[in-house]
Amino acid sequence: MLNLTAASQVYLACGSTDMRKSIDGLAAVVHAILEKDCLSRHEFESYQDAYQIVSDYILFYNQRRIHGSLYDLSPTQFVQAIQQQNVPPLIIKV
Repeated sequence: MLNLTAASQVYLACGSTDMRKSIDGLAAVVHAILEKDCLSRHEFESYQDAYQIVSDYILFYNQRRIHGSLYDLSPTQFVQAIQQQNVPPLIIKV
């Protein structure tokens, strides 16, 4: 769970997702990434084991994994680059 205060800033970025498929389409994309990169690589001994491994993967994906849609930076590096004005803004076409 994210620890957000009233002063927190949240940046969202994702690759191309066809939102005409609604939230179900986005959920399918998330599930496919989780299955390919995490679930298929582990055999879980217990619910607690699965919970820990999936939680660790989600933190890795959201903080340290390199994302092509973020100028090949990790999300943490991307936020720092935005704050330091080292990257151009992303243009989102709707």
